[in-house]
Amino acid sequence: MAMDKVENALSALKSDLGNASSVLHDPIGDARTYRKILRYIFSCVVEGTGRAECKDWLYKLYEKQNDDEKAIMTSKVDLLANALYDFYDYLKSNEAI
Repeated sequence: MAMDKVENALSALKSDLGNASSVLHDPIGDARTYRKILRYIFSCVVEGTGRAECKDWLYKLYEKQNDDEKAIMTSKVDLLANALYDFYDYLKSNEAI
């Protein structure tokens, strides 16, 4: 059950790639895809998917990017994922959730 949210979020991203291959080159630059990436990472955080595993699934989805696109995507995903995971950990440690 827990993986359903993560798989659904990942499926939505795959759908974007299939429907508009232009998002391959700058997925975070596309507002709709950016929201889906955030939803995917957030789902990973809440459902307890490991940080590295969460990012790896996302990187595999965009593996056809060229080296420059991959470097930019990796740095942006690292920033987003680390911020969400760290904030969630902070809230848990302060018993806010």
